[in-house]
Amino acid sequence: MTRDCLAATLVVFTLATAELVRAQEYTPDSSPPERVELSGVVDVPLTLESNLPIVEVRVNGQGPFRFGIETGANFMVISPDLAGRLSLKRAGGTDEYPAYRLDTIDIGGAHFAGMPAVARRVAQANIDGVLGLPLYRDLLLTIDYPNRRARFERGALPAADGQSILALTHVGPFWGMPLTIAGKPYSGVLDTRSTGGFGFTPESAKGVPFDGELRIVGRARGAAIPEADVKAGTIAGDIRIGRYVFPRPAASVRPLPPDFPTEPIVGGRVLSQFAITLDQRNARLRLARASADPIVLDDQARAAASSARAAASPDDFTGRYGSRVIRVENGKLLLQRDGGPPLEMVATGADTFTLAEVPQAQIKFTRDAAGVVTSVAILNRDGQWETEKRVR
Repeated sequence: MTRDCLAATLVVFTLATAELVRAQEYTPDSSPPERVELSGVVDVPLTLESNLPIVEVRVNGQGPFRFGIETGANFMVISPDLAGRLSLKRAGGTDEYPAYRLDTIDIGGAHFAGMPAVARRVAQANIDGVLGLPLYRDLLLTIDYPNRRARFERGALPAADGQSILALTHVGPFWGMPLTIAGKPYSGVLDTRSTGGFGFTPESAKGVPFDGELRIVGRARGAAIPEADVKAGTIAGDIRIGRYVFPRPAASVRPLPPDFPTEPIVGGRVLSQFAITLDQRNARLRLARASADPIVLDDQARAAASSARAAASPDDFTGRYGSRVIRVENGKLLLQRDGGPPLEMVATGADTFTLAEVPQAQIKFTRDAAGVVTSVAILNRDGQWETEKRVR
C-alpha cells in the first residue's frame, strides 16, 4: 500500500456531531418533531462535499440554509451564528451548549414543526447545522449519493434479506449495520458525517487481520477528541456488506474517548457507492447500486494511479499562490495565508491534499504538459473553489 493510499485514510471517522457533547454531562434533547407533514414523496437536490451530504433547509421560514444529514448524532445541531441570525430564545441547555426550540423546518415539501436543537460549532465550517436521527425517525430517508438526491417519504422497507436490505441493531444511540471483515461478523456504525471509509478504534481493530504493520499516516483531532496518531493499513481479506464486496480495502485506526462506540465505522467513502434508505421504525437499511461487482474505493484507485508514476516531491508544490505560501518545514508541507497560522498539508492523492487541522478541506494542484505545478484550487468555506496561479 502506497503512502498516498495511507494518507487518503487520514480523513477518517469522527462521529462529527456527536463528538461535540459526548464528553460533557449535558445530554441534548433527542425528541422527534411534534408534527411532520409531507407533500407526497419529497425529493430534493443533495450536495456532496468530501462525501458529506448537504441539503438546503428553511428554518422558522427563513433561509435557505445548508444542513448536513447526520446519522452519527441523536439530536439536531444549529450553529451559534444561525441561532443569532434567527434571534432564537434559549430553551434550556448550558452556557456552552444552549438549547433552542425550532418552530418549523422545511426541506422541499417536507414540513417539520416543533424540533429541539442545540447550538454548537460543527466540524464542517461552511454549513449551518446538521439534521440528526430524530428529525426523520418516523420517515424513510434516502440519500442517493450517485444521483445527488435526498428523499423523505412515509412507508416501510421490506423485510431484511441480508443482501440489499439489512437488519440494523442499536449501537448506543446510533445504528449498526451487519458486515463481515475477513469472514468475521461485525456491526458497523452508520455515519454519514464521516468523510472516511472503514475506520476502527484500537479495540475494534484487535481481531482484524491487516496486511503487514500499521503505519502512522498523520494526526487527527476534533471537538472533545484529543489529538492522536492515525494509523492505516490494508485489510488482509475482504469486507462484505450484504451482497456487496470491498476487496482488501484500506482502513484507518485511531483512538477515541472511552464513551464513544468501539465498533467499526462505515463512513462516506463507503456509503457514497450507494443510494441508501434508512427505515428507523423497522430498523432496516437498503443499499441500492447499479452493479453488484466488487467495489474498489477511491483511495485505492488513487493509490494505483499514483504508483504508476514517480512520487511527487514536496518541492513540486512550494511557492506563492496569491495570498498563500506553501513551504516545507521539518519535512512537513505547510500552507499559510498571509497573516494566518501555518497549516500542515496531508496528501490524499498524487496532487490532492487536505489539512491536518481542517480534515474537510480540499486542495487540488494543476500541472502543465511538462508536469510542473502551475496553480492550486482550494475549496473555501462557502463551498466555492478558489484558484490561484503559482508564482515561483
